[in-house]
Amino acid sequence: MARLDEKENGNVVVRVENFETGEIEEEEYDMVVLAIGLMANPEIAGVIEGLELDPFSFVMQKKSANPAETNISGVFVAGCAAGPKDIPDTIAEANAAASQCMAYLAAQEVVQ
Repeated sequence: MARLDEKENGNVVVRVENFETGEIEEEEYDMVVLAIGLMANPEIAGVIEGLELDPFSFVMQKKSANPAETNISGVFVAGCAAGPKDIPDTIAEANAAASQCMAYLAAQEVVQ
């Protein structure tokens, strides 16, 4: 259980449940930033042999005009697999990756 309430002075009271004790705790702040954490899965490199990761274990995007390209031909990346992104950027990259995947398969004469 969590809750935020604004006081008359503009401060925010954060009310949360301490999962270790089960008790409700309150603390007053002048500013609260809500964010989620995002961690990469470094095991992806073991699934796709030779796939390059950046220093934070996200899939490395090839330095080209095409952000969906990776260091492996035919392997494309989009969205949060390449790092934290917002929804519009994720959608744009997903569209680019899907389009390039179709072009790659067509060039390989897999799709007709």
